[in-house]
Amino acid sequence: MRGAVPMLLLAAGLAGCATSRPPFRCEAHGGRPWRAVYSSTFVVVTDLDEDDARALAVELEGIRNGVAASLFQRRHDPPVRVAVIAFRSTADYQRFAPAGSAAYYARGAADPKIVIPGTMGMEQRRVLAHEMAHHVSSYVLLRTPRWFSEGLASWAETVGTTSWGNRMVTGPVPPGRRPLTRPQRIPARQLLAWDASVPPGELAAYYDAAWLLVHYLSSQYPEALQAFEARLVGADEPDDAFQSAFPQWSRATPGGLELLDGELDAWARNGRFDARPVQPGPPPSLTVQPIEPAEVHAIRLLLWAGGASSEGDEDTIRRELDEALSEDPTHPVLLRELARREGRDPLPLASLAVKGHPADPRAWSFLADSLPPEEKAERETALRRAVELAPRNPLALSALAELLLDEGRSGEALPLARRAVQLGPFSSTVLDIYASVVGDLGDCPQGLLAARRALDVFPDDGNPEERARLELHLAGHVARCTRTGP
Repeated sequence: MRGAVPMLLLAAGLAGCATSRPPFRCEAHGGRPWRAVYSSTFVVVTDLDEDDARALAVELEGIRNGVAASLFQRRHDPPVRVAVIAFRSTADYQRFAPAGSAAYYARGAADPKIVIPGTMGMEQRRVLAHEMAHHVSSYVLLRTPRWFSEGLASWAETVGTTSWGNRMVTGPVPPGRRPLTRPQRIPARQLLAWDASVPPGELAAYYDAAWLLVHYLSSQYPEALQAFEARLVGADEPDDAFQSAFPQWSRATPGGLELLDGELDAWARNGRFDARPVQPGPPPSLTVQPIEPAEVHAIRLLLWAGGASSEGDEDTIRRELDEALSEDPTHPVLLRELARREGRDPLPLASLAVKGHPADPRAWSFLADSLPPEEKAERETALRRAVELAPRNPLALSALAELLLDEGRSGEALPLARRAVQLGPFSSTVLDIYASVVGDLGDCPQGLLAARRALDVFPDDGNPEERARLELHLAGHVARCTRTGP
C-alpha cells in the first residue's frame, strides 16, 4: 500500500524506535530466546515458543498462498522471502506499533518488514493479506494505477479474514468495507484519478470504491479485466490500458464514466458477493535457527513505529545500543547506528565490522558507504563482496550498479541493475538506478518506463525531497526521449 489507513498502516522507513518503552531483556540477560523460522516465502523472526513459531509460519504461508492463487489468472510467486517480526506479547508489539494498529508494514528502501503480535486475529490477517497482495502484484504489473492496486489488495483481504485453511475465500464484502452507492461513494471519474494528493483522512472512501470497482469488473467483465491486466503487465500507460479494455467507459466517451457510476450503483445494491473458495496449498517445509541476542537488539533498533518521539526515547535507545554492543562490539548494524547517532567517522567502525563479521554482507555495504568517494577501487571491492555474500539483495546489487554507472561502465552495471529490479520491483531506489543505467545505454523507452515506475511505487508519505529528485530524474528521461525519438 502507499499510505496509511485505519488498521492498514504503512511505516515509511527504518530508523530508531519511536515510542517510550521499558528496558528490553534479551536472552543474554535472562529474557526469552528469539528464533527465525524459514519457509520458502517467509522468514518469521519471533520470541514465540518453537511450536507456536512453526504454527505461525504455517498460517502465514497459507494466507500468502491463498493470496497468490486468487489475484490473477495464473499464479505468481515472488522470488524473495518476506520478513515478519512477530512479538509474543501484544504489549511488546504495541510499544513499537503506531497507535491503534493491528499490524504494520515497516518499509525500507528495499527490505520491507511486516510487524505483528504473535497471536493473530482477524485484523492482523487482513493486514497480511492486503500487504501480500501488493507484494505479489508488484512482481507482475509493470504499471499499476492507484485504484487498481488498492482494489486488488482490498479484494484479497477476505483471504485473511475468513478462517484460514480450506475455508479461505474471495468474493464477499471484506469486514470494514462498504459497497456504497452515490453520493456517498467516490465517483468513478474521481476514483480513476486517485493520486497522492488525497488527504489521509479521506482515504477510506477511496479504498471502498476501489474494492467495489475491482469486484464488479472481476464478476461481470472477467475477459476485459484480463485484457486490462495484460496491458499493465506490458507496461502500457494505465489510462490508455483502461480505455482499450473498457472503451464504453472511456473519459473520451460522452457520459461514459457516468454510465459506469450507474452500473456500480446497481452492483452495490443488487450485486452478488458470493464466496469463492481459495486453496492454500500444501504445508510448507520449515527450518528453525536461533538468533543471537545482539541481532535481536539490531532488529529492534531498526524498527520504526511512526509518529512523534516520546520523552525518554533517546535514553532508552542508547541504553539498548550500549547493551547490544557489549554483547557484540563488531556487529555491523549496531556500529552503523552508533556512527549515525554520535556523528562519528564511520570508516573505522565499518573496518571493525568487516574484521568481526567478514561473512556478513551488511558489514561490506557499511564499508562501501563509509569509504571516501575517490577510493573507487576499494568501494567496488567492498560492494562486490556484499553482492557475493547476498546475491538476492536488491540494494546491494543496485549499489554496485550505481558505482559502475558513475565510472562510465554502464554495460557492466546493466545485469546487476536488471537483477535488482527483478528482486525488488517495489523499490523506488532500485527502479531509479535501473532507469539511469538503461538511459545511459541509450534505451530511452526502458529508462522512461523505469523512471515512471519509480514514482508509481513511491509512498505517499515518503520524503518530499526524494520525490522531487525522482520527478527531476523523470523529467530528464522525458527530455532525452523527446530529443532522440523512439
